[in-house]
Amino acid sequence: RLRPFAATRTLMSPVALALLGALASSAQGPPPVGADKDKGSQVAASRARQSKFWTWDDGDMHRRKVLPVEDLSFPDGFLWGTATAAHQVEGGCTNNNWARWEEQGDPAVPPRPRAGDACQHWDRYHEDIALMQELGVNSYRFSLEWSKIEPEPGVYDEAAIAHYHEVLDALLEAGITPMVTLFHFSLPKWFEDRGGFELETNIPIFVAFAQRAFLEYGSKVPLWCTVNEPEVYVEGGYSSGNFPPAKRDVKLGAVVLRNVLEAHVQCYRALKGMPGGGRVQIGIVKDIFQFEPYSRYNMLDRIAAGIVDSVLNESILRFLRTGRFDFWMPGSVRLRHTNQFAPTSYDFVGLNYYSHFHVRFGTPAGAPKGAPPFTLTHPPRETALMTDMNFPLYPEGLYHALTRTAALGKPIYVTENGIADAHDDRRQLFLRRYLYALSKAIEDGVDVRGYYYWTLVDNYEWDKGYEMKFGLYELDRESQARTLRPGAKYFASVVRRHSHGDPNARLEEAAAAPGPGAGPEAGEQPFDG
Repeated sequence: RLRPFAATRTLMSPVALALLGALASSAQGPPPVGADKDKGSQVAASRARQSKFWTWDDGDMHRRKVLPVEDLSFPDGFLWGTATAAHQVEGGCTNNNWARWEEQGDPAVPPRPRAGDACQHWDRYHEDIALMQELGVNSYRFSLEWSKIEPEPGVYDEAAIAHYHEVLDALLEAGITPMVTLFHFSLPKWFEDRGGFELETNIPIFVAFAQRAFLEYGSKVPLWCTVNEPEVYVEGGYSSGNFPPAKRDVKLGAVVLRNVLEAHVQCYRALKGMPGGGRVQIGIVKDIFQFEPYSRYNMLDRIAAGIVDSVLNESILRFLRTGRFDFWMPGSVRLRHTNQFAPTSYDFVGLNYYSHFHVRFGTPAGAPKGAPPFTLTHPPRETALMTDMNFPLYPEGLYHALTRTAALGKPIYVTENGIADAHDDRRQLFLRRYLYALSKAIEDGVDVRGYYYWTLVDNYEWDKGYEMKFGLYELDRESQARTLRPGAKYFASVVRRHSHGDPNARLEEAAAAPGPGAGPEAGEQPFDG
């Protein structure tokens, strides 16, 4: 998950911050969609949900009105699923950038965690599909491991290609709709050796892989995600150095972010131009953390929060909304880019949501030289209920992220939402509140088509290794046994109660609806650097 505190490690003077006052206000999201669609009590309730904090059932005032978290409603054909990524679950991913990162290490820090055989999902996918059936979910989001399909440039492994065919066939036989992600943080070593997404000239290589994957699986997969959380990949790989290629170069990171977004556009248009491209839905996955001022009365807190939000959220949302990319890190880099096709290069938006941060201006005591003059923290009222990732439970934020994303005007799938909870003593509460917030967003007019819990089974959580327990099923790494957690039973109960209608019929209806299309110039748009 996102470690955004490292994303702005460029010293900014108070003068530079003061000049950005307008940025803080411009980075705010739009008002919730559909807030005035009904009259009377519904309008009042919808407006109340715009508040930063909601009144949950943990107050000590006996007259306080608490939220009815069991009051849930979801549309016919709603997709309920779980989500994974290849390197985190498959095992045997030895030919990608993460394998290299794990092996290289850094003498100055403890050894990096290794994925190893992970959850052995590559060999145990039948067992894991049976677990999905036990939960009652009707969809599964997973990624293709590019380094297995194309282990060398232009050389495709027919056995690996056949393997994913078998996985897809097993899912379809079980009545589970697949959603496939093409780039979820892992890249072949050879692609990284060529410069990866640091070079504009490498974008066609990724597009060619996507085309080969679509040629193989396009008739079996109705939902495709081009890239997952582009800003998280950039923050980890080019700011904090917690992800491969472990570079701390914000200027280069801005270029990479631009190139990844451009790769998404070119990939979308290329796939839409292929046979069957018009029958599938293709989107991009955006992670949203809110970055709010620690004190709304402190102008410096407000400005700093606006800067962080602009870099990690609004730069991408603006590109998708208008085709204009503007990455501005005061004192370090400003990169602008325009692609006129961006606003019509996605059929849906995948939203990953976990929590939020508060931004407090001022360099903390003992901070290293060059540290930004602010910290990401949480007010005292939020310290009581934290996840193992040290994120506060903030279900209101899911509602706010959904209403902000709805401004893009496309259907939304919540492609990730989950909690790291080793003791399983907060998972049920997490699910009750976040699913309630999801339901209320739908009630207020946001077009949400599905929800994918992260994740099915405890897995390799990137630079955190196996410490973070997100799984609905607990994993014994030695025996590879999977055990349903008690806290996960609530999720299964919600799925059973709210699975109605035919999700495939809804997907077919969406595919038949008029869309932007690829046009005759698909894949030929100029790269405007």
